Amino acid sequence: MYLDANGDPAQKGEVSKFVQLLWEKGLQTERDYIACLGYDTVDDLQALSTRDAADQTLALMSGGARLIYQGVLISGDQVGRPDLLFRHDDGSSNFGAWYYEHVDIKAGKGWEERNGKRTHFKEHYAFQVLFYHDLAGQPDIRPGYSFPDVPTEIYFDIEDDPTQDVTYLFGMWIRRAGGEGAIEYILAERPADEKAACQRFWDFVAALGPRGACVP
Repeated sequence: MYLDANGDPAQKGEVSKFVQLLWEKGLQTERDYIACLGYDTVDDLQALSTRDAADQTLALMSGGARLIYQGVLISGDQVGRPDLLFRHDDGSSNFGAWYYEHVDIKAGKGWEERNGKRTHFKEHYAFQVLFYHDLAGQPDIRPGYSFPDVPTEIYFDIEDDPTQDVTYLFGMWIRRAGGEGAIEYILAERPADEKAACQRFWDFVAALGPRGACVP
């Protein structure tokens, strides 16, 4: 997504049939999951632009919609598009006697496994969910959530290519000392650069110190 938005369009290659198959598998997984929930009504916003979907999401949440598909959450210059927004009635928000929880649907397993045992949650899944959680932590969506007071906030995402089994981009949106946020990234231009790029990211985090930053 970063390269789609910021890269040189002239360098963009054709999408392979395998990647198209992965996309279709993901969409089918979402359709199957929603169908198994058994909701009579699902508000589907996937065809709307980001801005229009954000406006419609707020309108639906204000009206107490039970389930929203492909809604958009915006806070300042931060934008998230979770697959689902579930209404819960065991709490309250500025919308009324309910609040919303985000859910992201994945075709793959959420856990890394070794020797048949779960070892840890996949980091790129976790950071995506945590970012949505931060957006959903705004008072009008889900109250009572806050991050520690630290000089630097880092919102982190990675991009990988499953066709080559390589992680090529470590992207960060960084806000320092309460100022304006800025995008920074570490790029592995070749598969052979992946290890070095990963190490550069962890060196960057280590340099901040144990209480120097919050990574939501």
